[in-house]
This record gives sequence, C-alpha cells and structure tokens, in this order.
Amino acid sequence: MKTKTIFTLLICSIAALSASAQTWNIGYPNATDVVAVYSDGTLTISGTGTMRDYSSDSSVPWHSLRPQINAVSVGEGVTSIGRYAFYQCTSLVSVTLPSSLTSIGKSAFQQCTSLASVTLPSSLTSIGASAFMWCHSLTSITLPEGTENIGSMAFYECTSLASITLPNSLTSIEGSAFGSCFSLTSIINHNSVPVAIDFSVFGNMNQSACTMYVPLGSATAYQAAAVWQNFNIVESPTSVEKIEHQLPPQVVNYYTLTGLQLTQEPTSGIYIIKYGDGTARKVVK
Repeated sequence: MKTKTIFTLLICSIAALSASAQTWNIGYPNATDVVAVYSDGTLTISGTGTMRDYSSDSSVPWHSLRPQINAVSVGEGVTSIGRYAFYQCTSLVSVTLPSSLTSIGKSAFQQCTSLASVTLPSSLTSIGASAFMWCHSLTSITLPEGTENIGSMAFYECTSLASITLPNSLTSIEGSAFGSCFSLTSIINHNSVPVAIDFSVFGNMNQSACTMYVPLGSATAYQAAAVWQNFNIVESPTSVEKIEHQLPPQVVNYYTLTGLQLTQEPTSGIYIIKYGDGTARKVVK
C-alpha cells in the first residue's frame, strides 16, 4: 500500500511538472535553432536565428496558454519575432528583447492589452503590420535609430499612447500605423526630411492638439508636407533632445526588496521599479 502511494505521488509530481514547463522548437528553417520554453507564466525564447512565422494565432504552439503568459523574454541571438507569436496574450506585462533582434512580425503583440511599455533594441529595422495593434495600455514608444519601416496598423488604436519618438532612419510609415491613437499629444521626430505618408497614418485623432518636435531648420518642410502640416510643429536647436529627456523612462519590471520579479505593479507596500534606461527607484505606497 505504501509503495502504491509513493508511485501515485510520483506520477502526480511528473504530471504537475509537465503542465508547468513545456518546450517547443520554433526556429526557421531549422526548427531546433530557436527554442521556446514556458514555465510559471514566463515564455522564454532562446537560440540563434529566425523564429518561424505562424499563419494565425491558433497555430502558435502555446495558443492555449496565452491567458497565463505574463512575461516574455527573447534571448540574444534571436533575430526575429514571428507572425502572431504573442497575439492576444492579454496578461502580458513584461517583454525583454535582445540587441540581435532586427524584425517584429505581423500581429506579434497584437491585443496584448496589459502591456504598458516595451523597449525596442537599436538593432531593429522593421515592425510588421498590426504588430502592437490594440495594445490599449501602451503609453509611449520609442522607435530606435535604425528602424526603417513601420507596417500598416502597427500601433492602431493604442488608446493610451501619449508619446512616440521617430528616428532619422525611418523611410516609410504605412497606412493607419498610428490611427485612432486618441491620447497622442507628443511626437519627437528626428527626421529632418518629412517622410511621405497617407492621411490614415494618424487618422481618427486630433492632430492639431498634438505637438511635433522637429530638428532645427525643418519646420518649413513639415508645414508644407501633407498630413504632417496638421500637427503643432515646434523646432529649436535642442528641442528634440530636451523634450526627449523630459519624457519619463519606460518601466521594464517591478521587484520586491529581495529581488523577486513581480508580474504587475503592487497596489500597496514597498517595491522597486526598474526603468528602460537602467535606473531604478524604491516606491512606498
């Protein structure tokens, strides 16, 4: 009887371990080049090279686990995030991206409604269509220097998005990329030459209520450019740098005083906030 009980407990332990930790090969063209591991709410992507694209959200191997995923960590060496990879991970609050990342695929973070901030690496060159669409908690986004293309509806209806930073390297912004971003009040634009855009890029929002900071000597060009001319355009020798420093840094993670990472900001107590610029501060509520 005792042996049977021990055997039963062992089987239950193995089953519990299998339920909490799962692994998939997701590289392309070689599946084993990139591996995904899910454990206790965190999805870790590691390896070297390209992550495979998926034809829909239902074809992603962790599809049934999406409501439980609160953190995604993509390791150094991974160069792309596949289409629909984290689509509708509604509990996702923490995303870590590597300096090797060059592209984010279509709908990769679409409808991650709890995601308030994400730091994009300087290696990034393109953001796919609908990549961050309906991320209603996202408050600001900085497109790093080197980013060339923003896909259609990439940040569509990110209703809390108040500020965006556009790099000098940007060559195209596709239709409705920032459409229906009702809260947008500040654009820091490092590009001295206006990129030709469709009216829908900033459609369905009050453009005249949004201030756009541009490099010295470029205001005239923006005032004559379609769509851009609708914004409140401001230039000065240091306006772009000054405003950028005034913007609050993006929150990366929350921690207890003992260093335990939290899935969301506590409503009370003492905890640590870590920011994207490397700084941290203690909060007492």
